[in-house]
Amino acid sequence: MQQRTWELHERSRRFAAAADALCDRLPADASAQRAARKLRAAAKAVVAGYKEVCASPSPEKFIAGISLVASQARRARASVQMLLQLNHVTIEAARDVLLEARALEAIFRRSRETAKKHRRARLAPPDPKQSRIRALVDH
Repeated sequence: MQQRTWELHERSRRFAAAADALCDRLPADASAQRAARKLRAAAKAVVAGYKEVCASPSPEKFIAGISLVASQARRARASVQMLLQLNHVTIEAARDVLLEARALEAIFRRSRETAKKHRRARLAPPDPKQSRIRALVDH
């Protein structure tokens, strides 16, 4: 596994642990616990989804998988925002989890866009001008 991939995997695991710790501090009322279940599920899905995406057999499966991972990060962010809006948690307590969810979402979305760009470049027909330039340079 590449260094950056490993670091992002570790970062997503730390995010899930921080989300879990935030959920442990929530009040016992039903709405707080419902949002906590959603947050925990989304954070765990980020970790599991990213692990699965790293082993993707094709660029198409990677793109589809990383889209789902980004979506789960967005859901985690939305769950934290809901907890804040319902006053179940303070901004000070939720700040790190919220910022990390937003950052992971951006990273995964950017990764998807980069993979799409690379796929388009691979599938594009060769440029005839580039072929002539290479032929001239090689001779």
